[in-house]
Formats: sequence, structure tokens, C-alpha cells
Amino acid sequence: MPSFIADDDHRISYLSLGEGEPLILVPGGPGRDAAYLEDLGGFAPGTGRRLVILEPRGTGGSRGEGSSLQAGAPAERIAADIEGLRRHLGLETFDLVGHSAGCAVAYLYAVDHQDRLRRLVLLTPSGRMIGVEPSQQESERQVERRRDAPWYEQAREALDLVATTGWTDTPREATYPLYYGPWTRAARAHAAAQESQLNRTAMDTFWSGPTDRDALRGRLASVTTPVHVVVGEFDLVSGPDSGPRIAELFPDAQLHVLTGMSHYPWIDDPDAFVACMRGILTAAES
Repeated sequence: MPSFIADDDHRISYLSLGEGEPLILVPGGPGRDAAYLEDLGGFAPGTGRRLVILEPRGTGGSRGEGSSLQAGAPAERIAADIEGLRRHLGLETFDLVGHSAGCAVAYLYAVDHQDRLRRLVLLTPSGRMIGVEPSQQESERQVERRRDAPWYEQAREALDLVATTGWTDTPREATYPLYYGPWTRAARAHAAAQESQLNRTAMDTFWSGPTDRDALRGRLASVTTPVHVVVGEFDLVSGPDSGPRIAELFPDAQLHVLTGMSHYPWIDDPDAFVACMRGILTAAES
């Protein structure tokens, strides 16, 4: 497994898939092994790009058993690791993709290193780091859009239970279909792997940094790098409601809404997802 030595002397791993110009990807979770991204729906052969996926501290090959790495790191530290990865790969400039909570890292990197970025792609982004999250009304509207699904009633009951007991005592599995478009065999297998891939200590540590979120949100206006915000039609994290609010924070951002998809679009419709990404990368180069 390839790796590099960070500026604090820790060894950080990354995954490398395909051949061609590197595109660096920050996983979400947070605290979830990058394996959940699989091959991103055949992204590398579909776009002719080499996909380089950071394994954030506390996950995958960067768990560092028996060391401080096991506890993970705040998003700010992981953003510094992106810069270390860039130097390790010998890239003057590069394209960066963040997925879900990985977008918190992308925001932090962009405001401090936008001279290194050619493109920034925010894939089903979490807006927690910048104080942009779906309202209760927006979330309710997204859930109700799935009313005709055969699993809806069970998911609805589980979500109602969350309101009184919190996630810890809720049968989370019942809510999983809400994070996918069609609840296919591939979606069920992907969802079933979640618990084994998640380091809960790293998840909690990720959000523990000192960033002033209001200030960070304001600083995004200075990021002139072309930005693409990609959201799923049914996504509860950043659907058609909060996605535009994230895009509006940047001076040069485009919004892409993936029809029939949710939080993991490469699982929902790999071909359509890769076509979207290919279009983004091609348009940005023209």
C-alpha cells in the first residue's frame, strides 16, 4: 500500500486506482475506511484519471495501531495531510474531490491553498463545518419523497425514534435505504459494510478542531477556483435544498443534481455518476 511521511513524521497511507493524471479524493464518514468508496463506480477507466484516495488518520492503512493515529485527527490536521500528499506526488496543481464529511477537509484546504487547486468537486457534501445543513423541514421533505418505497414505513419509524432516543439506541439499519437511490443488492451490501469500516473515535475526533465555522464560511468567498457541487436528488445530507446554499458561498460554483440518486451516487447509478464526473472534468479543461 503506498504511503508518505507527514510533516509530523507519521506514515499516512493512500489508495491509487487506475492510470493517468492524479485526482485526489478525501473520503467522508468521517472515520470510515476509504474502502467504502470502492472503485467509485469504475471512475478511473471511465475518466482516464488516476484516482488517489487519502486514508485519513484513524482509518484504513492510516489507523496506526498502538499509536496516536488510531484516535484519528481533526479535519484541520487531515487538510495538512492533503498538502503532504500533494508534495509527495510531486504535483504543482491538482484536482481535489471531497465526499460528504471529506468536504470539510476540502473547504479548509481550499481557503489556505487555492493556488494549488485547479478544480474543487464537492460530492454530496456535508455543510457541517461551514454551518450549512438541511433544516428539519427540508429533511422532512426529503424523507416524504420516498413515501412510495417498500421500506418507507420502517425507515420512518426509525427516524421518529431518533427524535426521542438519539442515534445510539436506534435501529440504524432501518434508515440505510434513505441514503441510496434504488435499494438494490449492491446498495444493501454497501450499507451492511458500514459498521465494520467505521472508527467511532476517529469520527468524534474529526469535528474537534478549533476552526471558527462562521469565519470559514465567509472565507469561501475568496476561493476563485472553479467549484462543482454534486448532490443527489434524494440525499438527506446535502440534497437539492442545502446543495445550492453551499454553491452560493463560492464565487465560481456550479450545481449538479443527480436524478434518482442519493448520498452514494456511484452505487446508485455508476454509469450516470461517472458520466457526470467526466463532464465536469472535461468542461473544466476546455
